[in-house]
Amino acid sequence: METNQPDGDAADALQDVPIPHDYGKRNPLEIGVALQNLLNRGDLVDVHYEGGQLLARLLDVNVASRAFVFDRGDVERQNIELLASQRNEFSAQPDGVRLKFATPAAEEVEFQGKRAFQSAFPEVLYYMQRREYFRVGTPVLDPFMCRGRWPDGVEFQYEVQDISLGGVALRCADDKASELALETVLRGVTLDVEGHGQLTLDLQLVSCRAVEFAQDGTRYQLGLRFVSLPGHVENTLQRIVTQLEMKRRALTR
Repeated sequence: METNQPDGDAADALQDVPIPHDYGKRNPLEIGVALQNLLNRGDLVDVHYEGGQLLARLLDVNVASRAFVFDRGDVERQNIELLASQRNEFSAQPDGVRLKFATPAAEEVEFQGKRAFQSAFPEVLYYMQRREYFRVGTPVLDPFMCRGRWPDGVEFQYEVQDISLGGVALRCADDKASELALETVLRGVTLDVEGHGQLTLDLQLVSCRAVEFAQDGTRYQLGLRFVSLPGHVENTLQRIVTQLEMKRRALTR
């Protein structure tokens, strides 16, 4: 699977991925273009402030004043904490390419008749040229399910073990899973994602690993990558990944 599982704590990995300085954009015009692309696509942006995190979208980018506007969070407590934060880290993954930057304290402004936040352009915006995905485990008690058909028409329904913007890992006890050739594309596969409805996608098998258990026999772990992601589906997946990670953090505190 075209994913990168960070070692150690996933929460720390999301915030502390080392970024080579070679990828830093320092020209305000280049920074403005990168931010404008996020605005035009409507991409969700993770905003890590001192003590918390929220999801936002950019509302306006002004290269002349070197500032950008982003929307408020759904929880008022988060908005208050963000305003009090002296440093905010922004990250996004348009098309799976990681973008990250930090800004000083934000201020509250009015934008098109509504309250919003405004921050100055960052001094450096890091834009990774290589694709980089982070996997998060899915719920155990109410697992996400993946349903579809093998190329011969036989239906399958397996549990989702973890998920990322690059693809999914599935687990099953079905020996038929080991018979599928690598790089096989499964069309119209449905992901039942608790709280987010259903996503219909094309998946390509990139790995299959058998795991032997003394009492349960052979289990299989399948790695499948997303063949393509429409913008709205990518945004939904990013929201799912972020919410799962936030729940994991809350349980480990």
